[in-house]
Amino acid sequence: MEDNQKDVIKRLYELVAINSQTLHGNEEIINLLESWFGDYEHSVEEWVRDVDEVKGKNLVVKIPGYRSDHSIVFVCHMDTVPTSSAWETDPFNLEEIEGNLYGLGTCDTKGGVAALIEAVFTLPDKPNFDTYILFDGDEEEFSTGALKFKKKMHFKNPHFIFLEPTDGQLHIAQRGLLKFNIITHGTATHASQATPLKNAKGNAIYKMGKIIELLSEDAEVVAKEEDSYMGSNTQNFGVISGGTARNVFADKATLTIDRRLLPTRDPRKEFERLKELIVSKISDTDVLLEDTEPSFSTSENSEFVQKVLKYYRKVIPTSSIAAFPAWSEAGLFREYGDVVIMGPGSLAGQAHKANEFVSAQDLFHFVHIFQNIMREIRL
Repeated sequence: MEDNQKDVIKRLYELVAINSQTLHGNEEIINLLESWFGDYEHSVEEWVRDVDEVKGKNLVVKIPGYRSDHSIVFVCHMDTVPTSSAWETDPFNLEEIEGNLYGLGTCDTKGGVAALIEAVFTLPDKPNFDTYILFDGDEEEFSTGALKFKKKMHFKNPHFIFLEPTDGQLHIAQRGLLKFNIITHGTATHASQATPLKNAKGNAIYKMGKIIELLSEDAEVVAKEEDSYMGSNTQNFGVISGGTARNVFADKATLTIDRRLLPTRDPRKEFERLKELIVSKISDTDVLLEDTEPSFSTSENSEFVQKVLKYYRKVIPTSSIAAFPAWSEAGLFREYGDVVIMGPGSLAGQAHKANEFVSAQDLFHFVHIFQNIMREIRL
C-alpha cells in the first residue's frame, strides 16, 4: 500500500472515531478539521437547530488557485445517521475487512471527505481555480448548516460538487421532496352503527381509506410524467395509525405521505393542490405540511458537467451521468451555479444501514478524481 493510501485511511479512521450523529452535533469533528487546515485561509460559523437546540459549526476552507474568475466549491456534510444495536463491528472504530472499510459514516460521507482532504494535501501544485470546501452539518435532518451558510455565501461564478455516494457515476439531478401529514376526525360510537353512510360521516379510518384512494389515483396520473435520468414522480404512504378498539368507530386517524417530485412540479404548489383535492372531498380533515425540499437539474451539456465527467473517466472509465435517487443539499444551491453530486460508495446497500462500509479502492480512486478536477479543469 502506498503512503498516500495509508494516509487517507488514517484520516478516515480519525473522522469515524468522532461521534457526529445528527442529534449529537458536529462541533468536535469540525474542530478536528480546523486543526488540519490551520495553514489555510478558513472561517468558522456556529449554528443552533431551532427544533431542539443541537449545536454545530460550519467550516469554510479556501485553497487559492491560479485564477479567481471561477470558483470550485466542494460541499461536505459531517453529520451521520444514528447508529443502532444491529452493528456487528464498533461503528466508531474503523475496521478493514476484505478491502472494505467499516464504520459509521464511512460511505455517507466521511470516506469522500477523507479522499478530498488527501487530494488537497498531496496536490503537487495550486488548483487551476480558487477552490473552497464547505464542511457543514445537520444534512440528515434539517440542513441547518447549509441554510445558514447560504445567507452569507459569496463566490465568484461558483460550480458546486456535493459529496455523496454515487456508485461510480456523476449525478446531475435529483427530485424534490414533499412531506405532509393527514389527520381525519370522526365520532366514537359503537361498531354496530357502522352503516356505509355513518362510516362516511363519522369513522376516521373509513375517511382515511377514501383519502388513500384519492391520493393513489392522483399519483397514477402524475407518475406518467417522466425524466430520462430521474424517473417519475412517486408517492409513499409511510405511517398510518388510528382507532382504539375493534368494536368502536375510530375518532381519529393519521397518515404520513412522502412524494418525490420532478423539477416540473414545485413541492409547495403540489401541497396546496393536494390539500384542496382532499378537503373538497372529505370533511373534518386536516392536511398539514411537514416539509418541502427543492429539486435540481443541471444540463448534461453544461461545460462543467462534461469536463468533470472527463476527469472522472480518467480514473473510472465506466462512469456515466445519472440522477441522485435520494435528496441531498445540492438542491439548495441550484440557483447559484452548476451543481453535481459525486463520491465514493453506493447509496444502495452501503449507506444508512448497520455495518456501513466503503471500498478502500473507491477512496483511492477519488483522491485522483478530485485532484484531476482541481488541477485540470478549464472553464
